Amino acid sequence: MHLGKSGFEQLVSIRASMNLGLTEVLKNGFPNVKAVKRPTIIEGQIEQAQWIAGFATGEGCFSINISKISTKKSKPCVNLHFRLFQHARDEQLMKRCVEFFQCVRVYKNRTCYSFTISKFGDLFTKFLPIFNEAPVMGNKAKDYKD
Repeated sequence: MHLGKSGFEQLVSIRASMNLGLTEVLKNGFPNVKAVKRPTIIEGQIEQAQWIAGFATGEGCFSINISKISTKKSKPCVNLHFRLFQHARDEQLMKRCVEFFQCVRVYKNRTCYSFTISKFGDLFTKFLPIFNEAPVMGNKAKDYKD
């Protein structure tokens, strides 16, 4: 049944509930499709490193920033970052991530939250033990290893 028209419409309704919703092409092609209701995270906390590892596998970003301070004699500054990005409507989820790591900053712009761990001490004492216990998978595992 999921391979037929009704199954495809179910997929479009799920797509409609994600981030920015449907594109104009999909809205025109499926004018009667309504977005599925998204679950709301109100209570509870993240208790398992495996959940964070799975979430980071899909939504996380490992990066290295190299910047040069404006003085001629200074050496480049290297910063490591771990980031999660979520739509602005997922504020409670981002708060749960902050509670779990107990060391992050969350930034909000118009449409999204950016959750960042960049202090070396926090990366070393809080972040590494979690992802050593419950590793991320796929291409993110290669980024983490780097």
